[in-house]
Amino acid sequence: MRIVSLVAVTYLLTTLALAQKGLEGQPAKDPELVRALDAASAAFLNAQRDAAAGKMLEFRDSLNLANLRWAECYGKYREWPTSDTAWRPNFDAINNALLNAVNQVSPGNNLPAAKVQIDSAASTLTSLRSRNGVLDVLAATENLTKSVEGLQTTIAGLQGRPLTPADITALKTSFGSFRDNYSVFTQAAMDANAFGLGQGELESLRKLIAVQNIGIDTVFNILSNPDTPGLVTQWQSLRDQILTMLTDLRTQAPASEAVAAPQTTVDNGQPSKDNGSPAEPRDRPRLLPRLRR
Repeated sequence: MRIVSLVAVTYLLTTLALAQKGLEGQPAKDPELVRALDAASAAFLNAQRDAAAGKMLEFRDSLNLANLRWAECYGKYREWPTSDTAWRPNFDAINNALLNAVNQVSPGNNLPAAKVQIDSAASTLTSLRSRNGVLDVLAATENLTKSVEGLQTTIAGLQGRPLTPADITALKTSFGSFRDNYSVFTQAAMDANAFGLGQGELESLRKLIAVQNIGIDTVFNILSNPDTPGLVTQWQSLRDQILTMLTDLRTQAPASEAVAAPQTTVDNGQPSKDNGSPAEPRDRPRLLPRLRR
């Protein structure tokens, strides 16, 4: 009887220990958590840009928004069950940095000191995300956009002439960077549904990515053949598809205003920013049809 009781107690303690280990080791890849972190990252980036540009009035507004986005994240996710021992200290450090940034500009006007604090908050958040394997869809979007532009510049520089060995080497390097950034972006967009798409929209995006992967393979194959016109034609088609996808995700997905709005361009070429309000409806056809909910 005593042995049975001992076995039962041992089993109970083992079960509780395993349950606690599972709870504490919960990965930080919950879709809602990822979108909250993305919203905070986007708001921090806006504030950093205003501070770097020396725009005091704009910085006050963007800092207020950064505090709002972080307060939403902090209140809900500071106690997230995780094995990352630096999780809560990082959350508190970001909180303190934002508070210090506010104190530097209200009632003072020490923008350089405030910039140090918002940069610290952003750096800490980036470190937390990296350590926990939470892909940053905002950074992934920026990197993909830059690599598309870089490859476009490289291809445009060919001026329609036959490709030389040096051209092919340069193109493969530029294309490799683009392909890597595309892979990271699509993983960030799909893994935790960072844009908050409905199931039908996710399936549409998945199919679109599959088509674009074929286009990527086609362009890569052409790089070994000195067919400049074919390369330009295939690349322009692929580029247009990807830019349309990025624009569509930014303007139509429910969470995209907070995630990627800093990268959206308007007619005057200036980047728009997350102001916390929903995007205006567009008349153009949807790449990812909105589900009826």
